[in-house]
Amino acid sequence: MGITGMDHVEVWAKDMKESLAFYTDVLGFRHLRTTAAHREDGLVHEQACITLGDMMVELIAAPPARASEEVDVGRMGVKAIALTVEDMEATAAALRERGVTFVQQPKPGSSFNGWRAEILDPNGIGIELREWIGDSIHNETWQPASDAVSRTA
Repeated sequence: MGITGMDHVEVWAKDMKESLAFYTDVLGFRHLRTTAAHREDGLVHEQACITLGDMMVELIAAPPARASEEVDVGRMGVKAIALTVEDMEATAAALRERGVTFVQQPKPGSSFNGWRAEILDPNGIGIELREWIGDSIHNETWQPASDAVSRTA
């Protein structure tokens, strides 16, 4: 088929400066570039490309008419961006020091061996933090860490 991997995720930014600072200064993404596309209708389309390892996020400035809309994390669609952390306890402490609020405190994973937590970006987009312990997404013999979860395929 020719599809070889995921290229990037796009996130609407209500405030580009605030979103860029959160992803780079707080979460450690690298700012690759910012562009401004001047449209024929006179509108300017701004986006910032940020990377973390092999993952790229495009922060796209929300149109002014939509910037005040609230994000409903529980609705259908993309639920969250998930980031891997090396040490959940240290990462959570560092994020709290930077004023980040957790919508789900760190807890043991149930479908994998490790820890998970959830935060929100300044736009209300969910970000899962996951620490794998002796496990990984590449583990083909994976088994759930909890008896409440069963492998079905």
